[in-house]
Amino acid sequence: MIRRDMLEQVGNVERRLVCGYPKTGRTWLRFMMANALSEQYELDADINLNNVYKIVPNENQGVIDGQPAFGFNGDIPKVEMSHRKYSPEFEHSRLVFMTRDPRDIMVSHWFHDTLQVNIYEGTLNQYVRDENKGIAAFLGHLESWAPHLEDSQVVTYEDMRRSPHSAVSYIFERLGIHVGDENIEKAVARGEISRMQRLETEYGIAGHDYDRSDPDARRIRAGKIGGYVRYLSDYDQIYIDNAINAATDAAQRIIAMTAYDRAYE
Repeated sequence: MIRRDMLEQVGNVERRLVCGYPKTGRTWLRFMMANALSEQYELDADINLNNVYKIVPNENQGVIDGQPAFGFNGDIPKVEMSHRKYSPEFEHSRLVFMTRDPRDIMVSHWFHDTLQVNIYEGTLNQYVRDENKGIAAFLGHLESWAPHLEDSQVVTYEDMRRSPHSAVSYIFERLGIHVGDENIEKAVARGEISRMQRLETEYGIAGHDYDRSDPDARRIRAGKIGGYVRYLSDYDQIYIDNAINAATDAAQRIIAMTAYDRAYE
C-alpha cells in the first residue's frame, strides 16, 4: 500500500529526465533508481530487467515493442530516460545527463549492436569510423547537448562506479525526489553487477531477443572502467583522440569529466 503522505512530490511538477548517449550506464542506473523508488514508496516490487520499465520508463519516443509502460501514474514521481539529442522541449525539465569515457562507449555499443540487437555486421575498427555509429555519432549527440549543460547536471559512469550510493543520491536530489539513504543503500546492493547479470540471464530484457548465454551479448557485461584497452587497437584509439581533439570546446569540457585521458584507479 502506497502511503498517501508520500505523494506530495508526485503532483504537477516539471518533467524529470535522465538523458545521455547509449551505453553510458543507463540500465544500471535505471535498475538502482527503480529499486530505490520501490522501497521509498512501498511498492513491494520484485524488480528485474523486464518490469523495471514500469517504474523508470523510457520517454515515449524511446519505447520499443515489448517494453511495459509506466505503471504508477500519480503514485510515484515519474523519471523518464532518453537517448535523444538535445531538444528545446527539455529546457524546463529537471534533468541529469549521463556520460562515460567515449572509448568504453564505442566498445560497449559495438557489442550491443552486433550481438544483442543484430543491426551491425562490421568489425569494431569499422564501427569506430562509421559516421552513423562510431565516434562521430557520439560527438554529434554530445555537441547537441554540451552548450546547454551545467557541470552540475552531468553524472559520469565513472562517478557511479566509484560511489554508486553517492551518485544515485545526487541524481535523485537533482531531480527533486526525496529517497532515504537506507532505501538507496538497498537499491545499490540489489544493483550489484553480478546479481544483475544473473537476472538478465534468467529473465532477459524487455523488448529484446538475443543469446543470453553469451556474456558479450548481454546488456550487463563487465561494467569496467577502461575495458576498451582489450578491444581497441592503437590506431582506433588515435582515431578517437583526433576526433575528440577536433570537437567543440563545450563537448571537450564534458568529455574531460569522464575517465578519458586519465589514469585508471
